[in-house]
Amino acid sequence: MKIRLLKDAKLQGSDFAAGTTLLVDDNTAQGLLNEGKAVVIPEKKEGDEGFDPEGKKSDGKEKTGDEFITEDDKKMAAMAQAVAKSIVDEFKQTQEEIIKRLPKVEVIEREDPTGGFKSFGHFIHDVRKSKAEKSKTLTKYLQGISQKNAVIRNTKDNLFKDVMMEGEDSAGGFLVPTQYRAALLQQALEVAFFYPRCQFIPMATNKIEIPAMFDTNHSGDPIDFYGGVNIIRVAEKEQKTKSRPKFGNVELNLHEVAGLVYVTNALLEDSPISVEAVLNSVFSQAIAFLVDDDCIEGDGAGKPEGFLNSPALITITRTGAGIAAADVTNLWQSLHPACKMNAIWIANHENFTPLTQTTIGDSPMWMPANGLSGKPYDMLMGRPCFFTEKAPAKDLKGDLSVVDPTQYLLGGKAGFNVKTDMSMHLRFDYDETAYRFVLRYDGKGWWKAPLTPKNASEGFQLSPFVTLDEAPPQE
Repeated sequence: MKIRLLKDAKLQGSDFAAGTTLLVDDNTAQGLLNEGKAVVIPEKKEGDEGFDPEGKKSDGKEKTGDEFITEDDKKMAAMAQAVAKSIVDEFKQTQEEIIKRLPKVEVIEREDPTGGFKSFGHFIHDVRKSKAEKSKTLTKYLQGISQKNAVIRNTKDNLFKDVMMEGEDSAGGFLVPTQYRAALLQQALEVAFFYPRCQFIPMATNKIEIPAMFDTNHSGDPIDFYGGVNIIRVAEKEQKTKSRPKFGNVELNLHEVAGLVYVTNALLEDSPISVEAVLNSVFSQAIAFLVDDDCIEGDGAGKPEGFLNSPALITITRTGAGIAAADVTNLWQSLHPACKMNAIWIANHENFTPLTQTTIGDSPMWMPANGLSGKPYDMLMGRPCFFTEKAPAKDLKGDLSVVDPTQYLLGGKAGFNVKTDMSMHLRFDYDETAYRFVLRYDGKGWWKAPLTPKNASEGFQLSPFVTLDEAPPQE
């Protein structure tokens, strides 16, 4: 049987292209016809209309086989193509819907927080040696920093052309890698007891204002909540009166503290690991001490305003010289009830003996750490008691206080990190290297004034900050 292929086909191991005319047996031809891959070319005899023994059309052109495809064949082919297109389109749409529902994954190349250094001592040692020759680790670390600086300078050249940037030795030194910079403050947190308990406010700018409400007096009728919210009893058809709470703010402005230390080059060369331990210990403890001291006694002049200088502070008159059980209960009595669950006691070291002797009846007010209290710190009236040199001296105002640190706002840059820099040039003629540690922060009590409760004696108030006044002079 003579056929013309409509599609490519493989017969008896040979490939034939579409349009090829073949003479095959009936079974093979029938199989190709059923698959729609070929059409039969009727054999025309001489005398038949259109007979062309050379296989040419009447116009002399070669026949393609399309002239043998009927209209029904064309309709069936068009329907098949339409169905196939519909299936493909539906599949694509389904795929797009699935992709939309999948979580988006963004691959980010993150910086090594250690800068490639094995330890802080490793970093210091490489920086010290960089005058002669930079190590591979330091070179790679500085290249990364330089690339970031180049982007900044190219973007805002007019603003940053004179700015000293990290990693530029000519500008004074190198910035310590993130991990070792943060480790300094982590050690400080272990030493400090007050500011880790404060309400920390991350500051993106040098100044921030925190909303605060004025709730200072509940003794009126009706009660004046939050400086202007009145709840009244209204008779039928009576007009309601409007209320307007009084808002204020607590303003925090970043203040800077800095530490500077000189380390001999001989010490750096001989024992970089020892230098790391010394610097971490010295500066972590110094920073912790200073921040806590500012939160307690700061006068607000270029530094935080400590709770002992807060306008909300309540000062209790002592019952006599030293500290008695009545002084402790009077302090506890004036602490706002909502603040007692977070309260801590702060006492000067010299108050240890009198406090251990205070009792209510036969029950002691003070309990030692790791004893019956089951706590790792001393307890007074069931709350932690910290003996510290940051509290004013014995018999002075503030030598014993009870406070709620969560009502004290401490602001700082996000992460509250210590910025660390070094320079080989400052003390070059003394053969010493200088290290500088900088922290910027501010703090202030959240309350603007003490609260006069609804039912109380004249002059009695409540506050999150309560302290003893100065002891009366001895006769």
